[in-house]
Amino acid sequence: MWVSRGGPVDHPYVVYQYRPSRSSEMVKEFIGDYRGYVQTDGYGVYDFLKTKKGFIHAGCWIHAHRMFVAVIEARKSNEKTRNQKVGSGEITINYIRKLYAIEKYADDNEFSVEQRYVIRQEQALCWMPSKSGWRKEAFKPLPKACLARR
Repeated sequence: MWVSRGGPVDHPYVVYQYRPSRSSEMVKEFIGDYRGYVQTDGYGVYDFLKTKKGFIHAGCWIHAHRMFVAVIEARKSNEKTRNQKVGSGEITINYIRKLYAIEKYADDNEFSVEQRYVIRQEQALCWMPSKSGWRKEAFKPLPKACLARR
């Protein structure tokens, strides 16, 4: 089952499609000549969006969160890094929690799209590190063994 959500902010719609396959061909067919933002989970069939012109491929924080939890677990099981108190995984998880707290505040206060944009700009950007710092370290490629599925 494939689920897609879109439409105007004040009148969104959800489309459910059954396909017997989870291949990228289904995604390509569904997207057609659409251009714009596409947010997906970490499933590999979406990788082609990274190179397709006209798209801005946005990831999913909860899926990223899971990968950093796996990094933390791998670090704790490694003799060389076991005693390290805080690594990039813990720092990243803390940033994700802060982002989710901003979203919860906006939800609880029924913020409009415009209000959400403002609060994100005011509160998230003031503490989110630059690309040259934390993000460069946190998102560098890891050995596949660190992210192995259990």
